Amino acid sequence: MAAKKIPNPIDKHVGSRKNFAVLVCAESAIELPEDAWTRSLPHFTPYEIENMKSHYVRCAIWSDISQQLCEGLKLPNNIDDAISTCLRIRDA
Repeated sequence: MAAKKIPNPIDKHVGSRKNFAVLVCAESAIELPEDAWTRSLPHFTPYEIENMKSHYVRCAIWSDISQQLCEGLKLPNNIDDAISTCLRIRDA
């Protein structure tokens, strides 16, 4: 009798294998150091980290994002600015 496959817990976290991408946004272009994944995701298992890394697309620069999505959008200085911007865009 074949061994029963144990479901992987990551499946529920990524929408049961739905397609997704990981995009890092920064003020200027950066290269992610290898340890950034484990430092940023300490609650993830090694399998989950590898899964996230396999979906990494690239680092997008904030000015490029704002030009494409919302002309004149500025990088928030703090969380209150970010919330205010989100609410303003949502209510527009």
